[in-house]
Amino acid sequence: MQASFSIRELSRLTGIDRKKIAELLAGIGEEPTLEEIVAAFVGVKAPEREPGLYSISALAKLTSLDRSTVTARLDGIASHPGPKGAKRYALADALPALIAGRDLSLDEAKLKRERIRAAREEFNFNREIKTLVPVADVRNELHEIFKALHNRLIVQFWRDFADRLHNAKTPGELAELGQTTQAKNFDVLRTNYKSLL
Repeated sequence: MQASFSIRELSRLTGIDRKKIAELLAGIGEEPTLEEIVAAFVGVKAPEREPGLYSISALAKLTSLDRSTVTARLDGIASHPGPKGAKRYALADALPALIAGRDLSLDEAKLKRERIRAAREEFNFNREIKTLVPVADVRNELHEIFKALHNRLIVQFWRDFADRLHNAKTPGELAELGQTTQAKNFDVLRTNYKSLL
């Protein structure tokens, strides 16, 4: 899960100097995940100013979770009384509970959605550069080819060669006439089928 917050906000939440936070986050990339940020802070001793207690709202903002989710995940975690009876939590206790309670199926769903989006983009790209042709286009083209072949072989052949067929004296002459004319049709089909259409 991506969480976006500034070094200034992390400094306010943790009480650690901004320069120290910048050094801690320098090696983990441009948009670190919550886990990477927590891992960077593990073992870093927070300054001794006020106890590091945070409200549910502050933790919700820090983790990019809604308040009800934060409340549910912190159930059973030791809390400290805050102003107006609010519960406050130590960052060291709260963050592991918030991370551990994360629903991994949502991450899998997001990953699946990203894979589908990438496949769709690749398909559209291949379609644009004409390496993929829609099935409907192929079906229509084949239909037109067979329609043209039917017209040439069944209708036009008998009309154009009726006299020659009638004048043929032997079955061999009929066969030769049929073979030569049909061979021409299939040569056209092989070399430039669009001329048939």
